[in-house]
Amino acid sequence: MLKIKKFLKSENCQITLLVLLALVLRFSWFLYTDNNLDGDSEGRLLHLYNWMQFHDLSSFIDWLPLHFFLMQGLGTLLSDFINGPRLVSVFLGSLIIVPLYKIIRYEIGRRLAFLSSLFYALAAVYIPISTVTLSEITYTFFLLSTIGLLIKFLREREEKTFVMLTIFTCGLCWLRFEAWPLAALFFFILFCKRTSTHQLTFYASLVFIFCGSIL
Repeated sequence: MLKIKKFLKSENCQITLLVLLALVLRFSWFLYTDNNLDGDSEGRLLHLYNWMQFHDLSSFIDWLPLHFFLMQGLGTLLSDFINGPRLVSVFLGSLIIVPLYKIIRYEIGRRLAFLSSLFYALAAVYIPISTVTLSEITYTFFLLSTIGLLIKFLREREEKTFVMLTIFTCGLCWLRFEAWPLAALFFFILFCKRTSTHQLTFYASLVFIFCGSIL
């Protein structure tokens, strides 16, 4: 009994329960609604169908490709290209709690991290947008994950954390154009915090390749 109580009070257990709560609420909304939140969500689904026919990166001059890759992957896995793409937002919209909790935990404290994550899980304004094929939720997940990894790397200086930071930054740059100046800002922060030359070169090269592949 003591072990169970100790486990329930642990951070990992609380984060898992918060994610499950968010997932149940979002999946329940998903079951009783469709993709018709606004024209942009329907437009992205149409663009996905066009991408599946032509597979041309130049077609992403307006909308960047990673969100479409994720939607196609889950749609293929489930053999459902109507509801499958929507589930990308459902799952990532629930997993946002993980980086959100970690960032607040690092910078402020555990109590506020829990309350903020609980508010996000329950807030009605975030649930509908987490069930349609908009890129905002996917972008928010990658943005918070990148910021969380940046904070963790600057605290611990672990190589694997830096690699994950670089990968998530590249993913961010393949989601929305507004991430490109953020990638430069992250580089500037890393430079100011005396990150090693080979790590800065790795970061800059990979981000440059990902951004350049779109142009």
